[in-house]
Amino acid sequence: MTFIITVLITIFLLVLIILDISNKFNITNKSVMRVLIVFIPHIVILLYLLLQNYLSNKAWGFWKYIILADNIIFVLFLLLKTNIIACSDKQKVELRLRILSGGRQLLIFSLYTGLAQILFYFISLKIIKFDAVPKYILIPDTIITLLCIVVFYINGMLRIIFVSKRINIIKKVIIVSIMFIPFINILAIIYICSAAKSEYEHECYRVVSHNMRVDSQTCKTKFPIVLIHGLGFKDYKYINYWGRIPKELIRNGATIYYGNQEAWGTIEYNAQDVKDKILQIARETGCEKVNIIAHSKGGLDARYMISKLGMEDYVATLTMIAVPNQGSRIIDFIYILPKWFYGTAGKFIDKYFRLIGDKNPDF
Repeated sequence: MTFIITVLITIFLLVLIILDISNKFNITNKSVMRVLIVFIPHIVILLYLLLQNYLSNKAWGFWKYIILADNIIFVLFLLLKTNIIACSDKQKVELRLRILSGGRQLLIFSLYTGLAQILFYFISLKIIKFDAVPKYILIPDTIITLLCIVVFYINGMLRIIFVSKRINIIKKVIIVSIMFIPFINILAIIYICSAAKSEYEHECYRVVSHNMRVDSQTCKTKFPIVLIHGLGFKDYKYINYWGRIPKELIRNGATIYYGNQEAWGTIEYNAQDVKDKILQIARETGCEKVNIIAHSKGGLDARYMISKLGMEDYVATLTMIAVPNQGSRIIDFIYILPKWFYGTAGKFIDKYFRLIGDKNPDF
């Protein structure tokens, strides 16, 4: 009889692991883990009680060790899978988002495990007399419980800190500095979980939205788009001033060109650069006009080109993003500084940008 029970338990646990590995059944889904996570950290004391109360009969002999080994292997599998593949979301998203979602899930597990232990010990004190449990069982049990909470916590924090794009570097430094301060770190967990959830849902929405519109070529325009950068930057091939915006526009049907004006050229000088670029695009593509999207000082360059260099017939639209049409407080502040200071800085900047390709930098 003991042999049959041992075989059945072994087969049952093995089948669960196989079903999980083959994606037929997810053992570590949220609902199951909410129950298991209360007991998993106490594997030592639970196995001890099992051995003392149910497997103490001599009839079990060698088989009790097989049952104990089966349970230990099953628990280790659960803990390893939870820490390595924390995200159980079936939605197909990129690896970064799976890591982000998994980190949030691990932080929730950590917080839940910590709070659940209060309930566990309260109930256990009513049912189990801990005085009857040897210290060589209680001490490892306590250590393993704390390790589970800490590993979930650190793993979750590191995942989110390393992959989150929405949480800026200053906030990440603050979170790292308080993550081991008791009680205060609970506020960090609440904030970082909320931020991770918001970022994950936003990115998933973006993916779904893109998949819905990609075939419609929603960004395709009658005329090509020319992107005009702002002050202090250049249109490099591998370091894109505009981030992922050009790629998204192209994926959704747009034709993109760049202004290629100088980083520190005057408005008049840069306007001529942009004019030459647009005339070149017109010759190469045969298009009558272009749509311009300009950022910061690039908007001033574009406005001057249109109004002063006779290019109004070549521009269908001008979209300006954060353009200082009414001046700039930063520039006002710079002029409060000593003239020698910004004069020296200007000479250095002009010299540097002349070395990397600007023909007429004028800080």
